[in-house]
Amino acid sequence: MMFGLRDWLKVAAGAALGAAVMSVPVYLYGKADGRQIERAASLTRSVESLRERNATDDRFATWTTLLSAALLAGCQTSAPALFCDGWRKLSPSADTRNFIIENDQPFAEGVASYNGFGAQRGCW
Repeated sequence: MMFGLRDWLKVAAGAALGAAVMSVPVYLYGKADGRQIERAASLTRSVESLRERNATDDRFATWTTLLSAALLAGCQTSAPALFCDGWRKLSPSADTRNFIIENDQPFAEGVASYNGFGAQRGCW
């Protein structure tokens, strides 16, 4: 059996059509695979970016904590500032003291207690 020119053209056309039909799924598969690879690469870049940001945040938090501690350490005083701030000894004149003692004994005792408390705390 002999193939004629028409037969060879039919075989060639069939092969071309088969190649075209098969190339569409291969093309679509490759395109989907490329999208999947790009998604994975994008996710990897995002994770790396978050890791770098977290490392930067950790360094910032460490330095902020150390700086705050250093600043607070420099604010310490030897005097008991919390107890003495805004306080001052009550020192009425002799005439006022005598008047208060004669006319308002509870107030005189309050002044004496106040002054004693301040002296006990080392404020004056």
